[in-house]
Amino acid sequence: MTMKNAPSPILRIKSIAEQHQLLSLPKPEHPLLSILRFEDFPIIPNETTVRLTMDYYSITLKQQCDCKTKYGQTSYDYNEGVMSFVAPDQVLTQEGDLLPPPSGWLLAFHPDFIRGYPLGQKMGSYGFFQYALHEALILSEKEEAALEHILKSIAQEVHLPIDNCCYARSRASCPYMAFKPTA
Repeated sequence: MTMKNAPSPILRIKSIAEQHQLLSLPKPEHPLLSILRFEDFPIIPNETTVRLTMDYYSITLKQQCDCKTKYGQTSYDYNEGVMSFVAPDQVLTQEGDLLPPPSGWLLAFHPDFIRGYPLGQKMGSYGFFQYALHEALILSEKEEAALEHILKSIAQEVHLPIDNCCYARSRASCPYMAFKPTA
């Protein structure tokens, strides 16, 4: 009788700050939002299968990547410039060394960042954050260039001091002002 290998335990990353710490990256400049270049990621040697889930959303643009990731029940090959979307509590599986793509972006944001805004109410309706999607989003060169421009703009904004982003709204409804770290 052959016993099936038990799946590896799931590593839960609870915050963007914890993600930065696990990747040996500097502390994020904002507690609810991070935008990173894959060029800044370390290679993490690993001999086992890693399963992880996060308490925040992540959107990636992977470029020139000879890597594969299992998302839901589907494996993705990132040789071309593609986007992938992961919602909180979805499980990613990576086998072998954790090799970052040679180039690309990772945008991570906590649900509290968009809570109280129309986007926060609609996130569950976006199909590209669901496992039912059987392909990552493959971009044309023009789309990739436009997205690269948008991501660079977000990165510039994130590096500025946190300001009163909600000048047209009450401070109580602003995700920056409403954030209270949990212990």
